[in-house]
Amino acid sequence: MKKFKKKYAIAVLVIALVIIFPLLFLFGRNDKRESNGILWNGKQTIETNYEQSSIAIPGFTKISFEANSTNQKINLYNPDTNTCSMDFSILMPDGSVLWSEENIQPGYGLYDIQLNKELEKGTYEECTFTIRCYKDGVKLNGCNIALTLYVY
Repeated sequence: MKKFKKKYAIAVLVIALVIIFPLLFLFGRNDKRESNGILWNGKQTIETNYEQSSIAIPGFTKISFEANSTNQKINLYNPDTNTCSMDFSILMPDGSVLWSEENIQPGYGLYDIQLNKELEKGTYEECTFTIRCYKDGVKLNGCNIALTLYVY
């Protein structure tokens, strides 16, 4: 009888551990972690001996164009808060340049552009909108934005 009670107690203990241990691991672990940071209250002012600036990058993920025409309407600009010029390009999925324009100064933009080729009606996914930034002839940062063209 003692052997049966001992085996029964061990079995109950093993089952309890098998159930409780994963629950403690899954639910108790994240709640007890402390943050390495502090509560964010916004950007602080830091004195530096150099000019700190950032570049405002205009971006969008969709553009609509008229089918069978190289002349297109667009609203694209270099924000006047920037201190650099920008080059813009639209690349097709195969990497070919559909359109590009260089040296757009801060506060200037484009309303009318001319594509390198006419597009047929349809949706062109996986295109790329590229922005390259320059100041005094020095290349700064830039970006590539995934773009879908809707041609109507």
